[in-house]
Amino acid sequence: MWSAPDLEMIHSAYDFEPEAFSSLEESRSRNPDDAFASFLHASACFWQYLVDEPDAVKRDRAEIEMEASVELAERDYREDPSSPDKAFLYGVSLCNVARFYLEEKSWWSAYRRASRGLAVLEDLIRREPECYDAYFAVGVSMSFLDDVPLFLRPFSYLMGVRGDAKQGMKYLKLAREKGRWTEIESAFYMGYYHFSVTHDAEQGKLVFDELRQRFPGNPAFGYFYGRCVQLSGDPLGAAGIYEKAWSLAWEKGAKDLAYECRFRLAEILKGEKSYVEAMEEYVGLHGMILPEYGKMRYAWILPLRIGQCHAETGDIDAAREWLEKAAGDSESRREARRLLKSLSRRD
Repeated sequence: MWSAPDLEMIHSAYDFEPEAFSSLEESRSRNPDDAFASFLHASACFWQYLVDEPDAVKRDRAEIEMEASVELAERDYREDPSSPDKAFLYGVSLCNVARFYLEEKSWWSAYRRASRGLAVLEDLIRREPECYDAYFAVGVSMSFLDDVPLFLRPFSYLMGVRGDAKQGMKYLKLAREKGRWTEIESAFYMGYYHFSVTHDAEQGKLVFDELRQRFPGNPAFGYFYGRCVQLSGDPLGAAGIYEKAWSLAWEKGAKDLAYECRFRLAEILKGEKSYVEAMEEYVGLHGMILPEYGKMRYAWILPLRIGQCHAETGDIDAAREWLEKAAGDSESRREARRLLKSLSRRD
């Protein structure tokens, strides 16, 4: 297999340490024909994209590097398809880029790469059942495909993997406990499954709390821990987590995630009727959002939220000023107009 220093570098990259990202990029540049170096760098690029998807530079770099890693891994695999290492790297590289296309909603591109990658990994599991890292991508697919609507089930059959959450979670548990290269990813998707599919907040909290303790510099782990805390019925506990998470995300260059965390913090404060504190967060967020991020839902809704907070604190003139700026989706505009009429009747 591959050397231990690479594993240490991976762990540092999961902690969003700039030096680790630079080292992975340098290793990729020094070894342009090394499929594993390419895979590691591509994975780092994916995570940088994942927490800041609207950034076109990060998006383009992730796609380019992930596709390049597939090409190199495929070259090595075709030279020696019996090699477990080369089969694993080819299969996981295909699934790696497939999840990028899922994020981009490029369904056909995701399907083509995932179906091939999963076939290679399932064959590897049959040949080498103790290649525990191979269980990761197959486990993710089995777990999440079990929850797709009935009309989409035929597509999972075409991919060669049928939804089976129980078996999929067993595979993820194997990769998490015995895998070397995929144990962190396996833990992340186990936590995400508990959060997004079964809505088991307690199990999700356990997983994401462990991850954020191990990797305190990773803003995504803290964010999802906050989501699970909020799901468990502790909004103020979640607010404290989001407050720390948005500043960490901003520091790490994860602007999209920083915006999302600060917006959730403000929404909780507003829900708790802490209107002055909520308004401070909404106004602060409004000043942070860069032009290229301006079409996001929470960017559209901020003038409405700020206007609502001003109205609640009795500053009617400021409320009108902000409500007149409300744009974006029809619901926000409609609510802004309703509140403006209400304020007019107060005069």
